[in-house]
Amino acid sequence: MFLDIMCAGTELPDYVGYYVSLIYFAIRICVPILLIIVGMIDMGRAIVSKKEEDVKKAQGLLLKKVVLGIIVFLLPYFVELVIKIFTKDNELVDCIKKLIDYRTNLF
Repeated sequence: MFLDIMCAGTELPDYVGYYVSLIYFAIRICVPILLIIVGMIDMGRAIVSKKEEDVKKAQGLLLKKVVLGIIVFLLPYFVELVIKIFTKDNELVDCIKKLIDYRTNLF
């Protein structure tokens, strides 16, 4: 059922691809969901306290969390871009793509 992954002439065990793709998928799904839930809780607490100072502080924290969430969400794309810029061959980029897309290639 599982496929071995060939990267730069080296055969990686199937569980490496499975776990890398699982972690990548979890980050892409969990970060936005957690951001929405935590943001709603923080803003709800600030609104219930009825203090304008707390609301502004919660808005600032929410903005920082959104920026951090966007950075975490886009990090794999930044890594791929840096690798493409600093390496001449695309073997490493292809290997990373194989690892990330491993779970989707099983079906």
